[in-house]
Amino acid sequence: MRNLTESQHKILDTKRKVWPSELAFPETVYAGRLELVQQELRARELAGVLLFDPENMFWLTGYQTIGYFTFQAMFVRPSGNPVIVTRVVNHDMALAIPTIADAVPVFDTEDHIKVLETYIQNTTPKGRIGIETTSRYLNVHDYTRLTGLFGDRLAPFTGVIEARRMVKTAVEPVRG
Repeated sequence: MRNLTESQHKILDTKRKVWPSELAFPETVYAGRLELVQQELRARELAGVLLFDPENMFWLTGYQTIGYFTFQAMFVRPSGNPVIVTRVVNHDMALAIPTIADAVPVFDTEDHIKVLETYIQNTTPKGRIGIETTSRYLNVHDYTRLTGLFGDRLAPFTGVIEARRMVKTAVEPVRG
């Protein structure tokens, strides 16, 4: 259980404002992409996957931020929309995207791995979890901490989204 201050609660006590027009493509494109990833999760019998690569998060949900250089993780389950664990300054922006179910804020005074661990333990206490290990945005220190916390529950989940990003739909521009 996280102990947030009164001012932190006030920051989070805002009504969600969804902006579908912020998406680069129709929501149906993202729903199709999500289904592809979720089919892979079910085939591998994974309870979810942790994504760290901002390009993969954007491809999957349309979520983008200039804060790509700070910690953020997206958790995708075998059903439902993804949840993002991100700095509090990105909280409202993440919630504005209709393809994201929820945003778990990380305040600057908090340990981002502890926030992620708490979220996973509270929502997915059992089952194996895929982890995107080829992302440049998952540093060695954080990876080591995650493997120490979750051990054998973690399973590599690499190349799944990257291979699909190469295939364009009719609404996506193709560059030569």
